[in-house]
Amino acid sequence: MPFVNVDLVRYMLKFKDFDAVVPRFNGYTEPLHAVYSKNVLPMIENQIKKDELRINETIKKIKKIKYIEKEEIEKFDKAKLCFFNINDKNDFEEAKRIINEKRA
Repeated sequence: MPFVNVDLVRYMLKFKDFDAVVPRFNGYTEPLHAVYSKNVLPMIENQIKKDELRINETIKKIKKIKYIEKEEIEKFDKAKLCFFNINDKNDFEEAKRIINEKRA
């Protein structure tokens, strides 16, 4: 995630009464751009021991969770670039294009 939005992360860190603060829009969560409390560590460790490596499975089990919805996200990142993920060479090339476009 080369375009993590620092302002959005700072905003999410304000919600200290939750074990997870997770961006969500159009029904999809963005667990890699989320903030997790240390309270979630045992849950994550348990998931890893079971070889259940999908973070969304852990998120479903968190009781004290705050979702940051589309309207809140757009205050910080209208294009939602912060959720852009690099999984392959094509994604890497797209990230370079975006960076060059921003510089122009």
